[in-house]
Amino acid sequence: AGAPKSSGKQDDVFFASKTRGFVASGPESVIFRTDDGGGTWKKVADKPGTFFRSVLFTSDTHGFAGNLGAGLTPSIDDKNPIYETKDGGDTWAPVASMTGPAMPGVCNLTAAGDKTLVAVGRTNGPAFMAQSRDDGATWTTQDLSQSFSMLIDAHFTSANEGLLAGQNAGGTGVCTIMRTTDGGKTLTPVFSSKTRNSLCWKLHFPSPEVGYVAVQDTSAGPPTFGKTTDGGKTWTELPLPDGGNPKAGYSAIGIGFLTDEIGWVVGSDSK
Repeated sequence: AGAPKSSGKQDDVFFASKTRGFVASGPESVIFRTDDGGGTWKKVADKPGTFFRSVLFTSDTHGFAGNLGAGLTPSIDDKNPIYETKDGGDTWAPVASMTGPAMPGVCNLTAAGDKTLVAVGRTNGPAFMAQSRDDGATWTTQDLSQSFSMLIDAHFTSANEGLLAGQNAGGTGVCTIMRTTDGGKTLTPVFSSKTRNSLCWKLHFPSPEVGYVAVQDTSAGPPTFGKTTDGGKTWTELPLPDGGNPKAGYSAIGIGFLTDEIGWVVGSDSK
């Protein structure tokens, strides 16, 4: 079959190698796999009631899928936040070993490279983080709703040091990034958008020091993005083209860079 299609959008893509990749199609409740670099695709998970939001693999065969979780729409009733596969996606099972408060759902999964895995969620709240320090064998959850109203993405360089991105708690409603050096026990704000009703979506680091964040301005401008040149300790908000209307927002949800200089920002609105 050709490229997978979705009635809404594709939520995530992850390539475990140059040839083997996976696509999470949330609106369709399915996951696709390619074994030829994207030339052909096979459906490897089909679970009505589950909104597959993200995929992460630590090898060609061992991987995880995040579920947005129940309670946001009537069509999503699956309460299992994370699924695991050990055979390259042929079979999936809910992660059983999770301690801490029940995590409602997952928006993103990321790996720190030292057997540390991090899951965060979710859009429309509540905000939770789950962390594994043994390549997904066991997970511990944390309720971060006192710091975030929504938690969308994370970037960790070790089990203790990382960045969390979403929207701050407290009703002001701005795209916020917080930094931790103790695995999420304490959080320090390092970036807040100047635009109200904004939300941080994807983080991307093309190198250890240079990173970017997509700022979703939902109702007002000016359109912006965030950039760090010191590994996330400090950030600068920079402008995007406004099309001659500085009050117009830009609903950026994707960002990706090939190098420190060359990259793309993608919005959710086709206009």
